[in-house]
Amino acid sequence: MGSLADTPDLIGFFSYSVDDDEGSGGRLSKLRERIQEELRSQLGRTKRDFRLWQDKVSIQHGELWEDKIKTAIFEAAFFIPIITPTAVKSRYCRFEFETFAAREKELGRSNLIFPILYIPVPAFNDEGWRQDPLLSIIGSRQCEQWQHLRHLDPSSTEVALRVEKFCENIAKAMQQPWLSPEERREAEARRLADDERRREEKLRDQAEEERRRQEVETKRRAAEAEAAKRREDQERRRLDKQAEWAARKAQLLRPSRRSIASVGTVLALLLVAGAISLSWAYWASSPAAVTATVMQPDRQSSQNPPAKAEVQADNRAKVMPQEDKPGSQNSAAEAKGRAQGDLAKGTALEDKALADADMLADSIAKVTAQEDKQRPQNPLAQLYGPGPEAQKGEDAKKAMKELEDFMSKQALLAKTLEDVAKRRHELMKTMAAGLRTGDEHPLGLEVANMSADLRGRYKIRNTVTGVVIMGVDANSPNAGKKFSPGEAIVQFEQEAVADISDLWTKIDKVKGQGQKNALLLVASPDDKRRYVAVNIQ
Repeated sequence: MGSLADTPDLIGFFSYSVDDDEGSGGRLSKLRERIQEELRSQLGRTKRDFRLWQDKVSIQHGELWEDKIKTAIFEAAFFIPIITPTAVKSRYCRFEFETFAAREKELGRSNLIFPILYIPVPAFNDEGWRQDPLLSIIGSRQCEQWQHLRHLDPSSTEVALRVEKFCENIAKAMQQPWLSPEERREAEARRLADDERRREEKLRDQAEEERRRQEVETKRRAAEAEAAKRREDQERRRLDKQAEWAARKAQLLRPSRRSIASVGTVLALLLVAGAISLSWAYWASSPAAVTATVMQPDRQSSQNPPAKAEVQADNRAKVMPQEDKPGSQNSAAEAKGRAQGDLAKGTALEDKALADADMLADSIAKVTAQEDKQRPQNPLAQLYGPGPEAQKGEDAKKAMKELEDFMSKQALLAKTLEDVAKRRHELMKTMAAGLRTGDEHPLGLEVANMSADLRGRYKIRNTVTGVVIMGVDANSPNAGKKFSPGEAIVQFEQEAVADISDLWTKIDKVKGQGQKNALLLVASPDDKRRYVAVNIQ
């Protein structure tokens, strides 16, 4: 970057009225010469590479003065107009002023015009000067006041000091950093190129960021799906284990037919033992039984109860005292008859009890055999171990009570498992519909049913309904529709969308009619709605 003072040929333009110069005896031309010499000295220039252009000096006879003036203005770096009433009214001075004003604008500067108010202009006393193009430009610049110096000799010290100060302002303006029009165009072109490059880089960064975000979102959804699957497997294993444990407990606590048969066997044995005890007690209370208690039983006769009774009767007759022998044969016969009768009664009662016990034992054996085919082990024995049969009976009652409680709990558990299975099925259905990829979904969108979790995650208002957009497939035809995660599809073809299944039904209906595009009503989380036309193929 350079400055106007660095240009190879520095030219300034001195604009004045020839009539004013001639009327002042050439003082304006001398003032121009004084300004030219002072500026040349301050800028370190020579007469060959610096000049202050004046039409009287620079235009030769026969040249087209207007073209020459225009060329000089287009080459000038600064402009010094001498402001007088005559110059303001001069068509030529106005032409020079307006032409350089355009030149100043082309150079991209606003401080290259240095007016000298040489004679007061009455038009400036009227507020209408602001409407005059020339006077408005002059009035907006800082004018050098020269009214009291115009009668002095240009070579005087006072004039020289004012010229020095005036030229310092011009030299500072020439030395300011500056870009030529060509340099400005090149700089503007570079700026536009840099802006375009930065815009492309920003777009690439945004695309890369979106790609990474989509990748992270895909991984997150995959991780959530995997975690949900693991939780489901754990829940299934837990429920299966719980059901297996419940089945085993029910199997162990269930009072089987064999256990009932075992209790019946114990009761039957007790009844048989009681009957036998009663029969023998009855027989032992008879006289024959008393006599038989003091006799040694005969091994052979003991195997035959009638013979045994006869031997006992004979022995009783032998041990009777001799004084009782009168009529002893009749007494012995009566005792023997009574003993045989008592024995017959006891034997009949015992036979009946044994027969009943055998029948009950046969029934128990049949039940036990059938139960053994179904289950070889006794659950009560597994639970309570070996012990007295009476204790096992009490345990059976206790087991029946526990079984009733367990069956009620089992029914409640079955109802709970059924509800869990239904909720799990609905969850898997929702997840399967929400995790569809863009290639599988005609809209290229990943959606999920509206839930309290999604409302909290994306801060979705309660007034927003429909299905939630979770992601967009970057390769789908609808990738450029500016869909964002958290937005909701409220309507499809001006019909409200209830859930994912409803959305699919509406898509299939429209596609079945041969329609390729559809209109969506999409709502942002804060319920700002917009219509979007999408490709459904």
